[in-house]
Amino acid sequence: SSDCNLSCVYCVPDLSSSWRRQVKEHGQMGDNNYTPFNKLQDALKQKQRSSQTKFLDILMRAIEINKKHIKRIKFTGGEPLLNSTLYDLIEKINNVKIVIISGLGVSDTQLDKCLKNIKGKNVEFQISGEATGKHFEFIRYGNNWENFNNKIKKIQSAGVPITCIMSISNLSIFSCNEYYEHFKNFPIIVDPVNNPAFIFSF
Repeated sequence: SSDCNLSCVYCVPDLSSSWRRQVKEHGQMGDNNYTPFNKLQDALKQKQRSSQTKFLDILMRAIEINKKHIKRIKFTGGEPLLNSTLYDLIEKINNVKIVIISGLGVSDTQLDKCLKNIKGKNVEFQISGEATGKHFEFIRYGNNWENFNNKIKKIQSAGVPITCIMSISNLSIFSCNEYYEHFKNFPIIVDPVNNPAFIFSF
């Protein structure tokens, strides 16, 4: 799902519903195109939601058929914690590692709901970020640095493993060292942003 309540500066409307709202409200910004795909996606949103049960059935059947070959399942977005089907899927998945890739821009209530639903499951959080303090809040627009850290502590307290994803681009290159120092006690995945569409702030 592309449902997301953050408007990260290098993201695009295709990947963030918050960005699509920004474009609708303020108009086109630079090359950050609000494509016909986005408009179709918005128009079909209600229809998609009404067919979620059928989609879940098909997906779970595919997982069951291929379970011997599946080592992990990743949920990404958008923001997966905003996806109403996430917990239905997690409840039905057994004996497979689940990875949730999140920017943690959700409310405490939404995170608490997640932690409750994944209890007893083999789940890992992969947390996206690349800067600290105000620079973090600029790049991850809509998020708050202090709240971000508090949510990480909450996940730790629940005993859920955390890996940090550090996105390196021209927007974060001078902050990556600070981010690394802050989170060096966690495993860190370095994710270079090298697509021209994603290296300019819009």
